[in-house]
Amino acid sequence: MNLLQLVQTVCSELGLPQPTTVVSSADAQITQLYAFIKRLGRDLTSDFEWQALNKQYLFTTAATTTTATYT
Repeated sequence: MNLLQLVQTVCSELGLPQPTTVVSSADAQITQLYAFIKRLGRDLTSDFEWQALNKQYLFTTAATTTTATYT
């Protein structure tokens, strides 16, 4: 889901007209929704320790070659 789809979904649920643009919109309600989404994004990135989810794994593989004749 991209930003426009997200705002359109919220507008649909709130009974507002669905916008065709978000970032360049002159509509005050759309600008406010965009500000809320940006704040939510900042909150999500700073409120959780996402780095703890990073894990390193080592996978060892072996290469094989197969020859076949198809008829």
